[in-house]
Amino acid sequence: MTPFARSLAICLWLALPSFAATSAPYLVKDLPGPIDARDSLRSLWITVGNTSFFTAPTGDGLGTQVWKTDGTESGTVRITSVVANGAVGSFIGALGNQLFYGGNDGAGDGLLVVDMNGGTPLALARGQFAERGVLYDGALFFVAPAREEGGTDKGVELWRTDGTLTGTTFADLRPGSASSLASGSMIVAGDWILFAGETGAGKGIFRTDGTVAGTTMLLPLPSGLEPHEAKLTAFGDRAVFMLHSAGFNNHQLWITDGTSEAAGGTRPFVEGMSNFEPRAVLDGRLIFAMRTVGSGVKIWSSDGTFAGTLQLNDHSSSVGAVGIAGAVVGSKYFFFGIDPQTSHNALFTTGAFPGTTQKVMDLDTLRLGGTEWNGRFYFAN
Repeated sequence: MTPFARSLAICLWLALPSFAATSAPYLVKDLPGPIDARDSLRSLWITVGNTSFFTAPTGDGLGTQVWKTDGTESGTVRITSVVANGAVGSFIGALGNQLFYGGNDGAGDGLLVVDMNGGTPLALARGQFAERGVLYDGALFFVAPAREEGGTDKGVELWRTDGTLTGTTFADLRPGSASSLASGSMIVAGDWILFAGETGAGKGIFRTDGTVAGTTMLLPLPSGLEPHEAKLTAFGDRAVFMLHSAGFNNHQLWITDGTSEAAGGTRPFVEGMSNFEPRAVLDGRLIFAMRTVGSGVKIWSSDGTFAGTLQLNDHSSSVGAVGIAGAVVGSKYFFFGIDPQTSHNALFTTGAFPGTTQKVMDLDTLRLGGTEWNGRFYFAN
């Protein structure tokens, strides 16, 4: 097996524990094209039932295509065959028996959809689409640049698709050429899509049902805070975000259930902090990194109240390199940080409450990248 094929095998090995009787990695299929092993985690798109979908080169001049595997050689097959000057881009979402992604089908860049069993991708709209979407009210919603018929630029707006041409539309939440949403600023919480952005009402935290008429501002953003800086994060049927004021360690964490501040559903619960970085949700609690007055950046968990916001450990760092690129596996959160006892880089696990942090192993450097797969944590080292 060539070094390139060996690299390709990595992305298939990750899928095997779901289907194989043994936990030992083994080669499922020697794919024809080269892939950088560092990209293998990103090439894994999604697992539906017992089938995993991923991207890999074809080796026959068609470039990168969409593949699927059930963990067997015969069940590892290519499901797209776009023309030679086409390309597969970012995975956007799955709905029913369809996969949605941004790519090029030879006729240009577009939002493409393909049946999970394979076939010719259908272009639902033209342009560049790269934002991973969310499922809401039986459709896939995502953020992408929009154009009116005739080519008028509408900025980055909220899109909706049900997998059909007529069912693929966008809501112009901020009329004109300016954008209404920031990349990575949209989530689903409770009965609403929540986003940080700007409409005719100004910059703020909004709820929407996907329509212009059904979009309402929950809270305006302070002057100087851009929507993406709020770091809106899904937290069960609620959402957490950050607001900041002038000065050091003068930020606030807020929580919302999609109702207004006046109704008590949007409120602050932590003050006097900075460097907020959301990480994961574990046992109904939000795991995140933040800095408090007189302290470095550390890992915390919260139930959305001041009394229920607890520091998990003392893995601090003056530059914020703590708790990076982790993932939840079962009842544990895996993260990379600095061992406070040895000052060495290491991989750790923690539960949702203090006293549960354990070191797994020392590392040469702090790693960037990791994923949960069938009860295990996979990372490059």
